[in-house]
Amino acid sequence: MEKTVRNYYAAVNRAIKDPSALQSVSDLYTSACQQCAQDKMGIAQFHSKHERLEGGGYKLISVKAVASDENGGGVTVTYTVPASVEYDRNSKIVARFPAHPKRSAGLTVRRASGKWLIGEYTLFGNTT
Repeated sequence: MEKTVRNYYAAVNRAIKDPSALQSVSDLYTSACQQCAQDKMGIAQFHSKHERLEGGGYKLISVKAVASDENGGGVTVTYTVPASVEYDRNSKIVARFPAHPKRSAGLTVRRASGKWLIGEYTLFGNTT
């Protein structure tokens, strides 16, 4: 389960930089994961404007299974988001985003169609 969660964040980081990697994000969650779908939609909209991002993404600090059985369980994640700069297709700065402090989230991972998929994603907020 922890591997599935790590793979999800890695896929999101790749998709932020490379629009051809967006499908790999979809392959890691069920239709029940609204936050996952929002992440994917936000990345797709970003790329539809032919913009690029320097920095950003997720830097995982910890990924820990908190409860599990053969059908799935919960995973808590702690991460940061580095500062980033968004550029338009002409390399003009569109926006600057500050670094986010340490945050935590809870994800459920379930077995579906013979593989582990993220079922729900809940952002807990900033941590100290």
